[in-house]
Amino acid sequence: MADMEIPQNDEGYTKTIYLRESDGSVPDNMGDYTYKFKAWRARYPDALIADIACSMEDAVTGKLYYTIQSGGFTDVDDLKIEVEMSKAGVRRSTLAGDLVIKESG
Repeated sequence: MADMEIPQNDEGYTKTIYLRESDGSVPDNMGDYTYKFKAWRARYPDALIADIACSMEDAVTGKLYYTIQSGGFTDVDDLKIEVEMSKAGVRRSTLAGDLVIKESG
């Protein structure tokens, strides 16, 4: 089962993400970071399908959102995903998981 699903060719609406550490807790000092949602095919980790800036909605709950961009998810596929958190001198990845781009009728 995928951690997230998006219908093929969807665009222009927002998806919500809740960031958690491996123990289920919310990362500390989330407001200090910038965030990017990244997706790629497992066999091609250097070729990103998505590299989308996320916006912080609530640092206490770890709630972020991003907007699905036009042309981003055109192929039915199984992808790997993560959210990259960065600030001066720090870059770390969290929310590793699977994204399924499902056929849309």
